[in-house]
Amino acid sequence: MLTIMFTKAITKAIQIAVGTSRLARAIGVTPQMVSQWARDRNPNPISIITCSLIQQATGVPCEELSPSEDWVTLRAVLRPKDHGTINFVGAAEAA
Repeated sequence: MLTIMFTKAITKAIQIAVGTSRLARAIGVTPQMVSQWARDRNPNPISIITCSLIQQATGVPCEELSPSEDWVTLRAVLRPKDHGTINFVGAAEAA
């Protein structure tokens, strides 16, 4: 069930970012990694930092990307760094 939720959430993030490569560039991973997430072929769980970066870039909530985490507590201690990410919210309409 969690895998299905994650796959839907990462697919939504890719659509908002208008592509795998753009999402990958915005969060500092390879396009191959994003593709593996979308196809559920990566055995490693997505990190809380990566969830935060995806949320910053696309608006897809961390709760959808990793619902098993305690995001209320994590948000109290996690402060995202400025990685120069691009906010893709609304980019799909502009394209």
